[in-house]
Formats: sequence, C-alpha cells, structure tokens
Amino acid sequence: VSKCDAAMDGALLREGTAEMKRRADGSMASGQLDAPGPKVLKDEGLVYTILMCLSLAEARSMWHLRQVFFKVLKDKVVPLLALTERDWSIVRSFMDGAFQYNLEVVFTEAVLHSDYEGLRLLAERKFAFGSAKGDARLKPFVQEALSKGSVERLSLLRSLRYSLAEDLLECTARGGIAEQLLSEGSIYVDFLGSRNSFRFSMLDLATSAYAENQVDALCKHRASLYKVPFVLSSFLKAGAATNSFLRVDGCGYLLLLALAAESFNFVYLLIQEVVDLRAVLERYDQELVLMVNKAMGQRPGVLDLLHFCGFRLFQDQEQFDAPVLSCIQRQDFGTVERISKLGFDLHEFAARKQAELSSLLQSGLEDLCQCATGSADPNQAADGLWKTPEEGESREGPDGRPQTAVRRLVEIDRRVLELHFQSELFLRFADGLMSGKEFVQMRHIVEVHPHAFRAYFRENYKAMEDLLFDAFCRRQISLIVDLTSLRLPIVPFLERRQAQLDAVLLQSWFASKAWTELVMLRSEVRDFDFSAFFRRTREQIDRAVMDIIRDGYWLDLHKLGQLGFDFDQFFSRRFEEVSASVLQFMTMPHPHFVLLRELSALNFPWARFMEEHEACILASKDQEYMQFLISLGSFDVGSKVYRVVEQTCKLYHSMANTMFSSGSVEEADIEEISAGQVEVPAESPVIETPSSSAAGHAQRGSMLAIVGETLPEARVPAAVKATMVRARELARLACQKKIDAKKVMALLICRGMYCWNPLKADMEDCEGDGKDSARVWSQVESVLNFLDAKDEPAPGFQPTPTAA
Repeated sequence: VSKCDAAMDGALLREGTAEMKRRADGSMASGQLDAPGPKVLKDEGLVYTILMCLSLAEARSMWHLRQVFFKVLKDKVVPLLALTERDWSIVRSFMDGAFQYNLEVVFTEAVLHSDYEGLRLLAERKFAFGSAKGDARLKPFVQEALSKGSVERLSLLRSLRYSLAEDLLECTARGGIAEQLLSEGSIYVDFLGSRNSFRFSMLDLATSAYAENQVDALCKHRASLYKVPFVLSSFLKAGAATNSFLRVDGCGYLLLLALAAESFNFVYLLIQEVVDLRAVLERYDQELVLMVNKAMGQRPGVLDLLHFCGFRLFQDQEQFDAPVLSCIQRQDFGTVERISKLGFDLHEFAARKQAELSSLLQSGLEDLCQCATGSADPNQAADGLWKTPEEGESREGPDGRPQTAVRRLVEIDRRVLELHFQSELFLRFADGLMSGKEFVQMRHIVEVHPHAFRAYFRENYKAMEDLLFDAFCRRQISLIVDLTSLRLPIVPFLERRQAQLDAVLLQSWFASKAWTELVMLRSEVRDFDFSAFFRRTREQIDRAVMDIIRDGYWLDLHKLGQLGFDFDQFFSRRFEEVSASVLQFMTMPHPHFVLLRELSALNFPWARFMEEHEACILASKDQEYMQFLISLGSFDVGSKVYRVVEQTCKLYHSMANTMFSSGSVEEADIEEISAGQVEVPAESPVIETPSSSAAGHAQRGSMLAIVGETLPEARVPAAVKATMVRARELARLACQKKIDAKKVMALLICRGMYCWNPLKADMEDCEGDGKDSARVWSQVESVLNFLDAKDEPAPGFQPTPTAA
C-alpha cells in the first residue's frame, strides 16, 4: 500500500478503493462475504496501474493469482517491469514471444544506463542504430552530457552511429557546451627509445573518429604493431568508447592482432564492451579459420581465446579432419577438446573417418578389457596404430595407453564411439565377450559409454530375452543383475512376459522364500516394479502373508517390507484375520513378542485393535510388557534394529556399562557382599518401604543360596563374585522399576536376547525353592553375559584363562 500511495495517482487509487469498499459493504449487507471477483477487478487499467507500482520480483510472485491478474501481468506488467529493471533474460524471452517492445524505448533504456547487454540484444535483432532517435528521455540525456563534458557518454553515442550534430548546434548556440570539451587534451606513450604523443580537442575525441584514425595509422606499419595495445588503452582511459574501435566499418582487424599476440588482456579489453561482436566475427571468418588451422597443435592459447570470443566453426569443417585425426593418434586431446569447443562436430568427423578411427577405438577397448582382468602388461606400449609423440610434444593421460585415449574421447564427446559400436568389428568382439560371460570386462566398457552394447542387444534381443527369462526360472539373480548392468533394455521383455514372470515369481521365488534374491531384484533391477506386481497378484500375496503371520515368521514379514509391500493397505483389507492371529500370539502361554514388535514396526493399527479386543488383552499376564510392545510412541526396536546388529557391539557394551554399572567394588567389599553382610548400593538413592526391604532380604538370601549351590564360598573367584553382584543389582532395579525398560529391550533384542523380560522378574519367583530361584538368577546372569560380552580377540592373541 505504501508503494501504491507513493507512486500512484491519488484520485485513481481512491476511486478503486471506494469501488471495492462499496461492493464489499453490499456483500456484507446481503450476508455474503465473497472475495472480490473478476467483476470487481474488471478494470484492467486500474489493475495495471496498481501492479506497475511493484518490483519485478514482487510481480512475478503473483503469477498464481486470479485470471484477470495473470492476464495483466503476462501481457503488460512483467515485460515492462523487466525492461525498467533491465532484466534482459526476461526481455529476450518476451521478444522471442508475442510481446512487441518499442525498440526505441529499449535503445534509450540501454543507453541511459550504458548497459551493453541490452545493446547487444538489439544488435542481435538487427536494430538500425544509425537511424535510432530514442524516446523523449534521450535528448535531455545528450544535452546533459554536452553541458557536463561527459566524454564517455558522447563517445558511446557516436560509436552507436547516433547523430550528435543537431544537439551540438543547439548547445553551441546557447553556449551550453562544457568548458572541459573545449579544452585541449594530450596523451604521451613512452616506449624504449621513442615517444608517441597525441594532442587533440576533447570535443573531437568524443564526437569524431580521431582515436580510431590514430590506431589505424599505427596498424599500417609492422614495426609499430606492438605499440597498439598501449595506445589503445590510453585512449580508452581518456574516455573513448571501446565499441568505437571494434566495428565492422572500423578497426575490427584489431581482434586479429590481439588473438595473434595470444594476449588475454588485449582481447578482453577489446570485446568487454563491444556491441556487435558477431558481425565482426562474420566479417573476418576466413582469417579466423586460417588462424585456427595454423594454431592446432602449436598454439593452444589462440584456440582458447577464440572460444572466449564466441567464435564458432560452421562451414568447411572437413579441412580439419587430417589435423584432428593426427592429434588423436598422438593422444593430443587438449587440442581435440579445444577445437570441439569451437564447434567442430566430432560425430560427423567420426562418420567421415570411420575406417581410420574404428581400428584405433577397438584397440583401446581391448586394452580396457585386458586391464579390467589384470592380464595386460603395464610395460607394454600401445600398438602401431597410436603414434609416439615427437620430442617437445605432450601426450595426455597417466600412461598413454589406448584405453586412456578412449576415455578421453568419451569425456570430450562420447558420440565419437557410437558409430564404432555399430561396426561389424565391435559386434563380433561383443559376441565373444557375451559367449564367454565376461561381464566384468563388459561392465568396464559400459562405464566408459553407457550405451556401448545397444546395437548388439538390438540385433540379438530375442536371444537376450530367452537368456533373461531362463535366469528368472532358475533364480539366477547374479545373471539377471549382470545383464541389466549392461543397460539391456528389459522393459519390453517385462511387458511381453508379464504373466509368465508373475507365475515364476509366485511359484518359485516367493514359494521358496528366496528373500535374498528378491531384495537384490528390487535394488539392482530398477525397471521391475514390485508395487505393480503386488497389485496384479494381490489375492495370492495376501494369502501368503496371512500364512506367514499365522506361522509367526517375523523375519519373513521384515523381508517382505523391504520389497515395498504396502502393509497399511493389507492391514486394512485383512484386519479381522490379522487380529485373530495377533490375539492368539498375545494370549498364548509364551507370547510371541518378537512378531508383535515386528507388526508394530510395520504400522499395525493397534488403536483399532485395542478398541475391539481390549477385554482379552487385559486378561493377559504380561499386560505391562504388552503395553510396551504396542505403544505407538515407544522406542522402535523392530526392522531398523535388525540391520545394525553386527555393527554396534562396542556401542551396546558401552551402553550396558553406563546403565547397569553400580560403581567400583573393592575385593574386600565383594567378599562381604558374597557373605551377605553388606547391602549393595543402588545407582540412585532409593527409599525402602517395608515391602521393598523384605524383598531385598529375600533376594539376597536367594542369591546366597545360589552361590552356595554352585561353588563353595572359599573357591568363588573375585570376577564371578562381581558378576553375581551386578546380576543381583540388575534384578533389584528391574523389580523396583528403576531402569528404562525401552533401552533395556532395545539392548537385549540387538544382542539377540529375545526371551528375557525384565518386567517379569517378580520377587515371588525368587522366594520359592532353590530350583525356581536358580532358574530366575540363571536368566539374569545369562543376560549379563550378553551385555558384558567383549569383542573377539585379534588373531594370535591368547587371553589369560580364568576359572569359570
């Protein structure tokens, strides 16, 4: 609103606002609060005036508004804002479209800001600079330049062939020309043993071709050519426009001089502010082509500068075939890459020189295969097809082998090899590799060019299809992966053999639970869509999944989830059947906790299940542990955990020490603890109640009974005593709910200990006879053995034997 208030006519804004308010009040009176529609904003002039107060970025952010806004934005606002902010990429796109710009306005906008990119855009459209008059803003701009003595602005206008005569007469008549323009200027350029001096009127420098004439006089003498860059830079420093030198009708040949000198600074000085460089390059095309031919293999800097200038080779490229072929044979790929950047078509070159290139490329591919298998002699030089560089010439690559040449050609333009891959020589070579099942060598060729075997597969697709189907029937996943890694197009095969493949996968792969092969098929063969397969075979797959759940095979469910099976939809379709199996696993004497946890990881709808079967769940004797298993916000110890078991032994050992260590215990204290004379301190202060105190004494008595039954007290080693102390402390913490059950269960499941439940460690089991208490404490000690398991010793390391 602030932008509109600042830039828009107040009366127009008030009129539009009053109209919107009046219509909104009418909507409120009728009880309808509809947003302003096209009828309210049908005045495109008002919308245009409002939107023109925005910036280009703000206007472009409004593309998705209602249709009337979009129409105004596209047809008027955005093109004009792009011109105002001189975003020439957007202006170019609208010029290429249906929008018609006033080129005189574009010319004026570019001149006012000395924006050469906009002037180049006009030059590309063949704008007649000589007859340009600009809009109303240009004349005050010229007169201001004359009154302030701006040599740069006047020189730019003159280089664009804008007529300054009328403005000069007007300013001269009223005495408005700046004193600086009427003064005399001088330039002195000292060379070794000579001095060049130039004296001129500043008005002549700005409005006449004085600078160009002086540079042209220097270029006429070979002995003074080295002075040209210095004199040119001096005139530019004085205010002469760069564009006045590099013109078709001016000193365009200065570019040839700069290129021949291989001077990047000289070339950059010439082209940085040139308006119509393309016309200069077209005018001197023959000279530049000759320069390319002379520079190949000798002066790479010239080729780089030509690419920097934007020069392109369009016609008569055949004259470069022999030099390019010679560069390839010498492995001078720097020159090949440079001429390719200049527009030399290497694909057409390969078609013209296929006979010479085919043997070269084939030798490189064979060398690549030999290096892949390790059978190549690293000291063996390239064969006679590749020339040895002459003295002073460089050959790229670490070793100059033929395979290096093939790789570099592919990096420059991989189309060079496409015709060779269709040749009879390569097809016989590929057939030999396929017959010997040399997939390693073939993969190395595919790494160089991904479509190397496309022509071979096209000619032998029927045999490849039969081989691939036979691999599916035999469950030879390695062969399937090898064939697809060679970019064999298997989509037509999958479409034609869809019914047969579905039957094979159901009756062979899934029936035998070949999970390893199925997972590899999903991960390596991206064109095979398991989601579509599951949709086509929904009834059979659903029955198989139900059988897996009924049998309690949690690992099969986990593998099926890795194949992308949609368990959410499956649970929705078969909820009653799955619920019946889940209820059975919950209420059985030994609940299948691992399967239940896997179902949780697969997003089984426990909330819905609990609503329908809550009464049966409450009767379960493992209610607390069941709540832990099916809690939606609990620690996920399902499928994610099973994949990292082998990698986290040290982590779990550290976690166990942190959670269950009760501090350092001296040997004397251990003996007192084993004798039942000292209470073991807890990790955190615990206020004992009568029940907990009694439980602690009963626990301590049962532990002493176990010690007495297993070993005589005098023969109990200190390490065993410490283990027993920690086991007793763990059991006490478990019974008093002083440990984090989620972390414990995550730890135990990852260690492979699925059966022990710390929440079931009831003290009543410890108060019975010696056998029951011994069973309980043996479970605790077994858990501690898992938690305290050390890493495997290194080979050759002999641990010190200790008493068991």
